[in-house]
Amino acid sequence: MFKRKIAVVTGGASGIGKALCELLAEQGATVIVADLNPNGADKVVNAIKSKKQKAESALLNIADYDAVCAFVKQIAQEYGRIDYFINSAGIAIGGETWRFEKEQWLRFINVNLLGIIYTSTEVYKIMMRQKSGHIINISSGSGIFPTPMRAPYSTTKYGVVGFCTAFRPEAAVYGIKVSVVCPGPVQTPILQNSEFVGAKESLKQQLTKKNNWIPAEKAAEIILKGIKKNKAIIPVTTIASIMWRFYRYLPAIYDRTIAKKLVRGYLEHL
Repeated sequence: MFKRKIAVVTGGASGIGKALCELLAEQGATVIVADLNPNGADKVVNAIKSKKQKAESALLNIADYDAVCAFVKQIAQEYGRIDYFINSAGIAIGGETWRFEKEQWLRFINVNLLGIIYTSTEVYKIMMRQKSGHIINISSGSGIFPTPMRAPYSTTKYGVVGFCTAFRPEAAVYGIKVSVVCPGPVQTPILQNSEFVGAKESLKQQLTKKNNWIPAEKAAEIILKGIKKNKAIIPVTTIASIMWRFYRYLPAIYDRTIAKKLVRGYLEHL
């Protein structure tokens, strides 16, 4: 399915994005590893090429609309088409909602939501001309069930799910597929790189123990299976699937149990 296809992955230098780049290349795709970290992207590309597989790196800030437009145009001109566009770039933060400053809200909206919208709509124009293609945006479990103490993150991730599910029927008219991925606990650097506003370092240590977290490579396998089946929403990890259903069918109980526990757990580390 991916053999001789052109696949672009943003946030491809680490975590789930990196694992997706490696797996796509292994399955025969030519992969463009796009990231704000050029050295990290180059390392991923070099590792892929060492296996006689195809990949190139690119510098990209998905929150910069002009840069996104130029990047998509360049890739389309260079390769002639874009078959898969996977948005894995994103940032995370934790803390009580009242503690976040205006600049923090704007940063999260710009990267986690507008960045997804910019890239998706620009590559969509290329795919409309092709009458084919698949846009895959990585949201989070926090986009399908509430995660208190992560309001900016959850706000943007819910936005990504809403954007993708609304966009999907429109795109289908032109033969284009749109999917959104909602991972649960996956072993990636995102939490280590996150700020926990107003909390002690002990909270980060507690959250990053990674008990029962799945490797990024396993997450990539689940995601590609979902892409092959053209799923609208692709939950990753059993926990994400259970929590999603729990909140959908028993929201009041979720609020009194899981959500309350998350709040108390955070407040213990202030």
